[in-house]
Amino acid sequence: MHRALWRQLVITAPRIPSGGQRKDFIRTFIQHCSQPTVTSSKAARKSGRNTLGATPMDTTDIYNNHSDIIYETTFRDPNYLVINLEKYLKRTFPDSQLFIPDFNLTDIRSSLQYKYGDHTHCFQVYGGQVDIACDKLKYYQPDVGISGPKHSESDEPVHVVNYRGVDILYNGYHRTLHNLVRGQRTIKAYHLTV
Repeated sequence: MHRALWRQLVITAPRIPSGGQRKDFIRTFIQHCSQPTVTSSKAARKSGRNTLGATPMDTTDIYNNHSDIIYETTFRDPNYLVINLEKYLKRTFPDSQLFIPDFNLTDIRSSLQYKYGDHTHCFQVYGGQVDIACDKLKYYQPDVGISGPKHSESDEPVHVVNYRGVDILYNGYHRTLHNLVRGQRTIKAYHLTV
């Protein structure tokens, strides 16, 4: 159902004049996508998990409060709605500078691979699990899809790396946004230092 609605959004939305009618169409689409979606994966059915996120993100609230910084990607297939993370963080934590502009991830990725042998699974294997305040992290990803986590549960720990004395959210941007939208200001994380 999502795919059919998405096609309708991508095809129809650009032809809808800007203003109230377009906003209503996009709001309806977002509300529909907020409904839980059950995957056909055998493992997910067996465990009772929804691989598209444990709890669907309430995109109605985020759209109503931040529609001016939500836009559609132009480089994905299919394209989808994202929020400008830097502006969202400034609104959520106005007294903090949390976004790292023009950040190059190559050094961190190389350091993780050199020290731990890879840059993805090492967090679960070697990282300690901690609760970390979202306003104590630094972020580098410029935008985040607003439909919630796609490949993990929303309550699974994110990946945080301490690089040169700074805690940086390495992986888990959808989960973090999902929790911020729900009003949670701390998040569980696997924490590594390089």
